[in-house]
Amino acid sequence: MSRLDGWVEQASNVRYFDVDESDPEKVLVFAIWYNDDEAKFSAQRVCALDEKISTVWWGDLGSYNEHHGNVRAAARDSFYDCKKGR
Repeated sequence: MSRLDGWVEQASNVRYFDVDESDPEKVLVFAIWYNDDEAKFSAQRVCALDEKISTVWWGDLGSYNEHHGNVRAAARDSFYDCKKGR
């Protein structure tokens, strides 16, 4: 369990998520959104949760279902580079 789980879970538009803190200086967040039309805005909001978050990856619900609920595998459609956005 990540220290960021509660924050990410409460972020706007997050349906399913996973946080990878294996490198504490480069945290990755994987997400499936409720509303794909707000994906970039939602990724920016997740980035704002913590300066250590480097990238937010996302995919759609169909991909999530195809990958049997594996958020990391499903969230490979698009990404937002938090470092560039700061």
